[in-house]
Amino acid sequence: MPGTDFALKDRMPGIGRPFQRSCQLFVAALACFGALFTTGCDACNAGDALCEGNVLHWCNVNDDSAFAGNDWVDYHCPVTCHAAGGTAQCVESSGPIPECAGDPNGKTCYGNNVSDCWDGYLLQGQSCDSATCVASACGPICAAGAADPRCAQSDSFCDGDDAWIECYCGYVSNRIPCDPGLSCQVAHGAVLCLSPTPDPRCDPTQAGSSFCDGTVITICWYGYLTNSSDCALGSPPSVCVPVTTPESGVECDSAH
Repeated sequence: MPGTDFALKDRMPGIGRPFQRSCQLFVAALACFGALFTTGCDACNAGDALCEGNVLHWCNVNDDSAFAGNDWVDYHCPVTCHAAGGTAQCVESSGPIPECAGDPNGKTCYGNNVSDCWDGYLLQGQSCDSATCVASACGPICAAGAADPRCAQSDSFCDGDDAWIECYCGYVSNRIPCDPGLSCQVAHGAVLCLSPTPDPRCDPTQAGSSFCDGTVITICWYGYLTNSSDCALGSPPSVCVPVTTPESGVECDSAH
């Protein structure tokens, strides 16, 4: 019927507009869904970080070629999250601490740890264990002893006959006792625990020659004995064998 064709044509635009809008929304949704497996609808830049309460959000770089792109990863901070300077990270104090006031982004002694500061907040530190954290001219360090005036002249020296001292920034950083039968000596510019006389099994021209004495690896320093280690006491127990490489020497070998 002539009127029928006219009526259908007249109604089609009204029907098509809602359908067209629905298709546009569907296509947009598909595009966003697909982006979740590439860059994500809420993509981020590598290195971005921010706090949301006690949660740290940082931008993770996804290197998987099938799901390439960056996305946000969440981490719940044990203490709190702190944001400063356009970035954020988990910190070890709920607020700025007095120990960080002098250098808000440097290092400090906190407890017996050499710790980092960030914007005045405490970050995780490294324990000095049996040593002591002290404020030296080089900054906080772990010192095995008090400041020693002998450390101003040398980084290492003999402390009597039975030990030698290593220094760092004016403080004693380590005290190495000599094994029985050895004494502290200065030889060829080095401070070491050495045998009182040269050993004929050592190469007097080499700084680090070695030989097997049964199961014991023995190290020499220009003809003198300086160190030893029994392979039989290792885990698993082993034996001392020559090394057939260009470097030569000996080693512990559990295969024999």
